[in-house]
Amino acid sequence: MNFTCSTAVEATDGILWFAADNGLVRIDPVTVAIDTTPPPLAIRSIVTPARSYLPSPGIRLPKGTSSLNIQYGATTLSEPERIRYRYRLEGIDRQWRDVGDARTAAYTRLGPGNYRFRVIGANPDGIWGSSGATLQFSIVPMFYQTGWFALLVVLAAATMVWALFRIRVRQVAARLQRLHDERLDERLQIAHELHDTLLQGFLSASMQLHVEANTAPPGSPSRSGLERILGLMQRVTDEARDTLRGMRSSSPAQTYLDAAFSSVAREFASASTARFRLNVRGQRRPLQPMLRDEVYRIGREAITNAFRHAEASLVEVEVAYLTDELVVVVRDDGRGIERDVLRVGREGHWGLSGMRQRAQKIGARWSIEPAARCGTEVVLGVPGRIAYVDADSASGFMGWLRSVGRPKGARDGEKS
Repeated sequence: MNFTCSTAVEATDGILWFAADNGLVRIDPVTVAIDTTPPPLAIRSIVTPARSYLPSPGIRLPKGTSSLNIQYGATTLSEPERIRYRYRLEGIDRQWRDVGDARTAAYTRLGPGNYRFRVIGANPDGIWGSSGATLQFSIVPMFYQTGWFALLVVLAAATMVWALFRIRVRQVAARLQRLHDERLDERLQIAHELHDTLLQGFLSASMQLHVEANTAPPGSPSRSGLERILGLMQRVTDEARDTLRGMRSSSPAQTYLDAAFSSVAREFASASTARFRLNVRGQRRPLQPMLRDEVYRIGREAITNAFRHAEASLVEVEVAYLTDELVVVVRDDGRGIERDVLRVGREGHWGLSGMRQRAQKIGARWSIEPAARCGTEVVLGVPGRIAYVDADSASGFMGWLRSVGRPKGARDGEKS
């Protein structure tokens, strides 16, 4: 009967002796070398639910690919089962995945784009390589995953919001126009009633006073008193006529201020030798109805004062439809206005204070100063956001889009 016996002994010098069936084996631990060479690696294939692909530079996976497996491994035959692996997919993995001896990397929920897969390995002695194997691939996007499709969606949504906004603006503008028309009807009714009652009463009283004044002896105190009263009543009657004329003149048909101001100037054509000139800058734009009425009243008061009190040879009105502001300027070359009158106004006259209060009510800037050469200049500036019906849509991308192709003269030209 044969017996097999193997033993191991460590000698005093540290050398290990092994007794084997074929003899003795001697190992010196000091002289055993550590393998510092990392294992060579290779990526073998990319497997998707549809098919398998051999690795190639810049491989493109079909549309709709969202999950895949990447198979890799070492190309050495020396103890391949002891090799350890780490991998990462750039853009997906923030750090390396340590997967032991697993030779497959699985990914799901991938989107379209470019990817770079890297894998490194460690040999049986634990030495990791730094380069390993690399594979770059891309996933082709579906049509709804492209940038131009997202841009079209954004543009469509913006267009829809803009269309809804424009509809809302038209509804608000129509409501304001109805309110303005109702207000104008009320004013016209009041004007008719004042004309038929109060003003006619003043005229009747004036006629009777004229008769009494004519019958009084010339130079008598009673005649002087009656003539003083007649002058006062004439001034009150003229101011009442101006007020009634202003209440009637804001016609809805006069949509633009230049047409309304021209009508005011025509009222003084027969009573004044002053010339009238009107300049319009920019493209005419519709105004908020109630605000348009207030701007008209301020401009009318300034024009009336220029014709009646300035003794001017030229009255000039400028209406500027600027992008961010509506500006109305009324200037004359007359005798100007005293500083005290500018500060406190004329006693018994409310024109300047009325213009100032109307400007404050609509949130506009208003000033009255001596003109550059001579005369007086009245300036009214209304912010475009509250003046124009299309204030919001006229700015930004949609406003620029509508202006494309419009002749430059129509945008920036000046009309006289």
